[in-house]
Amino acid sequence: LSFNLKQYICLVRVVCVATHPNEELFLSGSRDKTIRLWDARVNGSQGSYATSIESYLDFDPDGLMFAAITDKNTFSFFDFRALDKGPYNNFPIPEADYDQKISSLKFSPCGNMIMLTTFDGNIYLLDGLHGNLLHTLSDHVSDGSSFLEASFTKDSAYVFAGSCDGNVYVWKTDSGSKYIAMCGPNGEGIHSQPVRCLRFNPKYWLMVTASSDLVSFLD
Repeated sequence: LSFNLKQYICLVRVVCVATHPNEELFLSGSRDKTIRLWDARVNGSQGSYATSIESYLDFDPDGLMFAAITDKNTFSFFDFRALDKGPYNNFPIPEADYDQKISSLKFSPCGNMIMLTTFDGNIYLLDGLHGNLLHTLSDHVSDGSSFLEASFTKDSAYVFAGSCDGNVYVWKTDSGSKYIAMCGPNGEGIHSQPVRCLRFNPKYWLMVTASSDLVSFLD
């Protein structure tokens, strides 16, 4: 990264970026299997840690620590101020399959849950403190290899996820049960192609989904 030139200079592909909620800091996970801490005010990374896998990561909502995938069947907690020292806690990924690949890791807005998604369509809700499996979310359609994004609502009560049938599926986080499948007219898909990206705006309660086209939803 070059802040003097105001442009990115990247020799290794970055697969994940997480911004700190309160400071001008962000983390990156990349194809070279490293986690790096960056400060937007200075050049160069402020710390790094080598893992055995491409790492997906996220800060907790208070910005006190972050969680990251550090192995095919392990996620870990780090103090970002002591990144070079490595994780201070490690947890096995429940129902981990060595053939499955994690596609994202996200904290819930309340900080009590962590959501893991995989490229083969699995969505796991984990306890944000102890790493225990709370629920496995299912019923959406996956082709077994595509990235389908999932997102929490602001109150952490629901998870929305894209699907290969063009619809958006919604689950309750307290029970893990499917709440609704958001379909288009006549039960057809909202999109004509798989819903790859989905984000929920925490301020305006606006959800946006993207496929080959863009659709927005108001509460």
